[in-house]
Amino acid sequence: MKNIYVLNQLRKIVGNPEYVPKDPTEICHHILHTVYLGVGTEDPSSKARSEAIAKQIGADHRSCDFSKVFQAFKDWIPKNLPFNPRSAKDGGNIKEDLILTNLAARLKMTLTYMVAQLIPMKPEAGCESLRNGFLVVFGVYNVDQALLGFTTKYDTSSGDINPIGSLNHVDVMRMLEWFDSTLKWESLNKAISEEPKELPYTYNQESEDHDFSLTHAEVEVFSKFRNERNCGPFSMFDNLAEFWPDFDLDQLYDHVVLFFDCYARSRHKSIVQTPALYLSNHSCDSNKFNYTPHIYNGFEFQYKKMKALKESIQMANLAKLHKGQNIRHAQTGTNVNKQAAHHQQSGHGDGHHHDEFCGPDPFDFAQKEGGANRQVEIKSQADLSFASGEGK
Repeated sequence: MKNIYVLNQLRKIVGNPEYVPKDPTEICHHILHTVYLGVGTEDPSSKARSEAIAKQIGADHRSCDFSKVFQAFKDWIPKNLPFNPRSAKDGGNIKEDLILTNLAARLKMTLTYMVAQLIPMKPEAGCESLRNGFLVVFGVYNVDQALLGFTTKYDTSSGDINPIGSLNHVDVMRMLEWFDSTLKWESLNKAISEEPKELPYTYNQESEDHDFSLTHAEVEVFSKFRNERNCGPFSMFDNLAEFWPDFDLDQLYDHVVLFFDCYARSRHKSIVQTPALYLSNHSCDSNKFNYTPHIYNGFEFQYKKMKALKESIQMANLAKLHKGQNIRHAQTGTNVNKQAAHHQQSGHGDGHHHDEFCGPDPFDFAQKEGGANRQVEIKSQADLSFASGEGK
């Protein structure tokens, strides 16, 4: 390794003052430790993906089953608490299943920190100085998950630092796709292809049948408008109505309301999120200087103004439609008037006196652009002089 500064820092981290790496995989084996914690109910493919990727990058990986620990907590509940929750598989509702899911997630955080403390207790040969150290725990969540509440307070999203905490899901997937096209790893390609393309339902409605989800692209735009442009519900709807002119206003209103309802409901999680690397201009990290309220009382006032603005835009669009119809009628009326004037000049009139100068058609305002199809015609030089101001 030619960079002496990097080599010295690496030797300090590894705990071997004479360490010289052979390849990047060996470096990862020394400094990166990964663990898969399962309770036995997860999809087996997720475990296989984690093991394949860890092997590919050379990480020191462990697959651990803590189902007995999890079952011990479940057995403790009915003996000490008045209600025993059931998983969805056993007939429980969404809230009961969420309680057990959160329990497993928080146990994972506890076990992760225990692993981070115990691994240095038995270092590899030549790295005995690591006994006095500890491992840094990475929290894993992105901006979309934090804003919409798809994390559990003090679960595996908690850690010492979060490398992707200021990135949207779309940003993370772009990075993975770049790595996939560059490295050509089969394990990484499989992980990308099996990643869910849609966000899970928010369960924000009383009836699950009427619930809906946001897309990753929408959440990315919403989060950037919220953080970078300091938009609340009303200003975001006002901006996006112009930013997405072809977006149905009723649907846009519902999506903005859903986003801020989820954000308000999960704001208490954001204020305790793991500090994130600053890789973008938008994040949910409070940074200790964000005086946004920790608990929201709702956005009813903003939603009311949004609804009024939506109706106003709809009325304006309707007026534009009517104006277009008036223009078409005016053009048709102009042609008819010209034909009648030509008929009268040809001597086929009714014999009554007609003024030489006829007033403009009521819709003539629509015909004045570019002088096209003007109805008012100047009949004499005197009229021309009067019009130009020379006859005064």
